[in-house]
Amino acid sequence: MREICRIIGALVLILAVALFSIYKLNDIGLIKGSLGDWANNAIGHFVAIFDDTKEMLQKEGIVKETETDAGEMRAGFKENLDGCEMQIQAYLEFLETYDETNTASRERYLSLQSYYTAATEKLLKAGEEEMNAAEQKYYLEVMTRVNRLLLGTN
Repeated sequence: MREICRIIGALVLILAVALFSIYKLNDIGLIKGSLGDWANNAIGHFVAIFDDTKEMLQKEGIVKETETDAGEMRAGFKENLDGCEMQIQAYLEFLETYDETNTASRERYLSLQSYYTAATEKLLKAGEEEMNAAEQKYYLEVMTRVNRLLLGTN
């Protein structure tokens, strides 16, 4: 069952990144028409599906609804996930003010893009690790927040 949770987490992150990319490309005018409109509509459906999946995992007892006990997590696990989340958040915040005509802005974009890619890879790798119950719960919480950030529904 843990493997299914990890696969779901990875697929959710990949789908969220794809939807966010289509949405942003539509937003800056690189994609027009039905694909951009589809991405906008899909975001709302995606959040509902993700919330339903989380609720199902909680009902099945795979994810506990109790508060996470940070003391049960391995040293550095929480800090690693929090760092990834902050890097993704910084990247997304920058995109709100990104000016492609400004050289400094383009350089900052490239720098943040590499941090974003590394953070995404770290999150996916963390999802492949063996986790105890507290780590599984915290991983799901972080993935939920990251997906909401990517979809602009935080």
